[in-house]
Order: sequence, then C-alpha cells, then structure tokens
Amino acid sequence: MTRPCYLAPSRRFRTFCLYLAFGVSSSVELKSPTLTPSIVPQNWQDEAIYECEVLSNCGGLIFDNVGTPEERATHMLHVPIGVGFGLYPEIYVSSKPWLVHRGAVTVSTRDVASVIVRTATDITIEEARAWCQSDEECIGFSFPWKSEKSLLTVDEVVFINAIVDFDYGYNANSNTYPVEWITHILHDRSKLSNRISDNIDIREGKWQEGSTTPYRPCCSANSTMPTIQELQEADTMERISCNISRADFYEQYEMTRKMVILEGCTDEWKAKDRWSSIERLLDRFDNETTWEFFVDSKVYPESTWSSVKSYYDIHKKKNSIETSGGLRLFRRLDPDNITNTLKEDYDVPQPFQDPNLDLYEKLPKFKTKWFPRGFGGPLQWFIVGSYGTGTGPHVDPHSTDAWSTLLTGHKWWVIYPKLPGSVSEIETKCSEACSDENSEFHVSSKANSWYVSVAKHASKFYYNNDAKAQLILQRAGETIYLPHGTIHAVANMDETIAVTEKWASRGNLEEIWREILTSGEPGDWQALYYHALNKEERKRIRNILWPITEESVKDIILSHVIYGGKGTDPSTFRYETEEEVDDEEDLDDEEDWDGEEDWDDEEDLDDDDEELMSYDTYLLKYEDVHS
Repeated sequence: MTRPCYLAPSRRFRTFCLYLAFGVSSSVELKSPTLTPSIVPQNWQDEAIYECEVLSNCGGLIFDNVGTPEERATHMLHVPIGVGFGLYPEIYVSSKPWLVHRGAVTVSTRDVASVIVRTATDITIEEARAWCQSDEECIGFSFPWKSEKSLLTVDEVVFINAIVDFDYGYNANSNTYPVEWITHILHDRSKLSNRISDNIDIREGKWQEGSTTPYRPCCSANSTMPTIQELQEADTMERISCNISRADFYEQYEMTRKMVILEGCTDEWKAKDRWSSIERLLDRFDNETTWEFFVDSKVYPESTWSSVKSYYDIHKKKNSIETSGGLRLFRRLDPDNITNTLKEDYDVPQPFQDPNLDLYEKLPKFKTKWFPRGFGGPLQWFIVGSYGTGTGPHVDPHSTDAWSTLLTGHKWWVIYPKLPGSVSEIETKCSEACSDENSEFHVSSKANSWYVSVAKHASKFYYNNDAKAQLILQRAGETIYLPHGTIHAVANMDETIAVTEKWASRGNLEEIWREILTSGEPGDWQALYYHALNKEERKRIRNILWPITEESVKDIILSHVIYGGKGTDPSTFRYETEEEVDDEEDLDDEEDWDGEEDWDDEEDLDDDDEELMSYDTYLLKYEDVHS
C-alpha cells in the first residue's frame, strides 16, 4: 500500500482521510502490495490481499468498517462495478484474467435454455477459453477434469452466461465425489455485472480446510499409464543446444528461473556407452560394495552389489520390461565411495561450468562439513530405475537448483508451476479422504495410482494468472534444468539410468539467503555476504531482510513451508555472541576458504554496510571482518 491514508491510525480516520483525498464517498480500489512469500505480511490488510492472490477463485475483496480484521475482509468471486457507495470505503480487485473455481455451475432444468450458451466435446481448455472470450454472452465454462480420451483435451465442456451456485458433485450415498468438475470464469467485471449471484461463498469451493487449489487429488489404480507417444505429443517444454554459453544461460534461464531442456550435453561422454543399459553396469562394481536400493515401496539399506545383481537377474528373466520388479537405485556420489568413479564417465554440462556456480561452496569448511551442515556429502546422485518406478510430487531440498541428465530410457516429468502459497507439495499428493487405501506417493510397478488418476490429467490444471502444470517426456541424451521451488514428480517409462547434480544458484539468491539464515551455522551468513557476493547482490539481500537480528529472522517463512505446506520450528536457528566466536573459524583465515582468493575488496563494500551492522545489539558479528 502506498496511499498516505493507509497510515491513518484507525479505520474511521482512514475512511475520513479517503473522503478528503478523493472528494467522494464511493469505494477506493487498493493496489496489491509488493509481497514475498518468504516474509510474513506486516498487517491484516496486506495479508487479506495476499490470501486473495494465492486463491485461483478470488476475484477481489471488499473491506468492511466493523468487526475483527478477519471479519472486515470478504473474499469475493468477483467485485461488482459500483460496489460500496460509502458502505465499503475500500475494495481490492485482482488482476487475474481468469478465475478457476472447483465444481460445476448449477443450472436448473427450467433455466437450461437460457443459461447454457453452448456445449462442446473433445476440445482443449485453451480452445474453450478462446471461444468464451469471443462470445458476447459467455462468462465461463465447466468441465470434468479427468478424461481418459486424451492428455490434452476434455471430454465435455458446458458454456454458461450466468452463475447462481456451484455443484461439487457430492454423492451422499457413497460419501464421495465421483466426478470432479472445474469452472473457468472470465474475469471481466463489466461482462460479469449482474450475472453472478452475490451470495456465492468461495470458501465452499475448498476441498479441504485451508486448501488453495481447486484440484482434489483422489488416487486409485483403476486406469492405465499413458504411453511414451502420448507423453511426447503433450510435451511442449522448450529445448535448446547444450552449447549455449554459461553467461547466456544464466541470463536467459537461471536468473529468470525458467525451466528448459538441453540437448547434446552427452555427445562426448563416456557414459553414453558405459551406461547404455543396466546390464552394462552389473559388472562395474565389486560384489561386496554396499548399496541402498528400493523394490516397490521397500528400502533395502546396506545391501551388497551382488544382491542388487541377483534381484535384477531374477526379475528380468521372470518379467517383461514393463513389470521388471520395481527396482530403483538412488546413490550419492561420495568422494570416498567407489561410486565416485562414475564421475569419470561424464562432464558437467557447459552451461553449468563455473567455479563460482555453487554459493554453498563459498561457506567456511564446506569440503569437510558440506551444506546443510552434517549432510555428509555432495549433492550429486547416480540414479537407476526400472519401468513404473519413480517419485511422488516433491520440491528438491535446501533451495538448490538441479540439472539432471538421462543416459538411457525415457522419464515422465510432471511439473507444477512455481506459485508459492497457491500450489503446495502437500496439496498435490494423494488425499487420504478420497483415495484408495493402497495409494502411495512413491510409485512402483504395483502402486502407480497417483500417476494414472492425477498426473496424467495435470496438463488441465490451471492456476493463478494462467499458470498451468506441464507433462514432459525426457529422452536419452537430454538434460533438464530445474529451478528450485518447482514441485515435480518423475516416473520411469522403461529402464533408465541418469545422473543429477544440485547447487545453490545466484539466480536464487533470496532463497539461498533464507536457507543459510535458518539452517546455517554461526558465521555462514557473514561469509556469504562479505566474501562471496558482489555489491549488486548485497543490495538484493538487504531488500529482502536487513539488518539480521534474532527478531527479523523469526519472520522468515522456511522454504519447505512455502512449497511443501509443512511446519518447522524456526527456534532451531542458533545465534552466537562475540564471546562464542572460535578463532579457528575466523573469516580472515584464508585456509578456511579452500584457497579462494577472489573475494570482494574492502572498498567494494557498500558505504552503509558497517552502519547497518550497528543497528541492533542482537546483530551477528565477527571481529575484524573487513580486515
């Protein structure tokens, strides 16, 4: 909020202020404040606007004069033109071009002819939107979002010119919702005027308390997996050459947080031949080396390589490639483990070749303590999987970006849009309330209910501001770049072998900063701020949170809460006093920095850095940090 009236001491004074400022008693439309999901909103009005923006069916807010803060803000499906006339001195109108509401528009038998403008079958959502926009009467359309005919089209679409209520498809006899419908509403206030009932409560569209998305993930294994060809037809992900320079890639994709697929990265890799099949790898390791592998949903830790070979051989002989036992290996490439020899078979793709790529590597003692502290090794993995294995929807940990190269087979990726607060990991997984008893988040050849009942329809999932989920088919030789915060799931469509590495990207500086403040050790944030970041990056940091105090860090919302919908106690963040500083950890000791010499010079620090450091007695300090 930037209006001076917003600073008035009370609602009554603010209303009077608005009257004096604008000379009218009708409603004043408020603008959306600049909010970041990593910081708690500072007042109830900002919080109400933020809540409206994360809901796909909220067209705006009206603010009342009476009641508690929670009661003063009413979330509306749409805010009619001319609302208020002094009764509501302030309103907020969302800029969403389309609103997405759970349920089908209720149409009585007598109103069918007057309310239903048109029906259609087997069309895409984009085609339905285009037609509705072009028609003078149409204000929206309803459709069932599960379709077995195609990954791209919906079976039936009903176009309407008025909305009185919604039917959520509840069956009282079975206590279920057998058919899930979705309604898209064209958010044109002039077109919607007098066509939507004022009595609609958008909270009734929630499929569970606190839900922010309209898609209830009911899982059952009563359908089939899509084919490789169907996934290829649905895949619209951009693909570029792996020869792109590091500077161009950072500017166009990493800094803009844009996912992309690289082609040709493996052309010169030894792994292209050595990892061409699982059979080629069976004799690669000593039989007594220990591995952790998965069979269906069971984990077998500390198993010998001979056990892995025996399991694979037995099931390969018994079953076809489509049912080869649900075998999955996910092994970190530890420096002190034999698996580290696999790194001889590949090179880091050109767009990620940069000695300053990983900000975590700039932290003190990184090569002995890693990050997060105590994690025990680098964020690099070798992955093998048979048909039908994979993962459920999740966000990669520790605020890291990732590249993942497939050497053999095909992987099906389900990508949700990065909309913190709107799309959370917990709301993409199977809902226990409506899923089969044996539904699982992690899939195998015996438990793929999430993929056949939710994931295969994900290309029809539209969220705020037209963002939508995507289906991607990764083929052998392709490398996926995945920015942090992307909720994704991956299923193996045949036997696959892949390698992946993760890093703390400067393009994701704000979230890396939050990660280090909440998960790092004393001295980590100072190391990053004063020795790894340039002047412009330090300005970005201060715009997010500065100065660093015990109280200010408490307002940080942790990454896995933003994307996953889970809670963590922020009190685990440890603060140190000057007396606790260990001389061996002093930032002036270059040995702690693994010989890194290209630190920012003292004169490169902003003039106000030292002044900012003295703002609060709770600031974390290091003696002689500038020396």
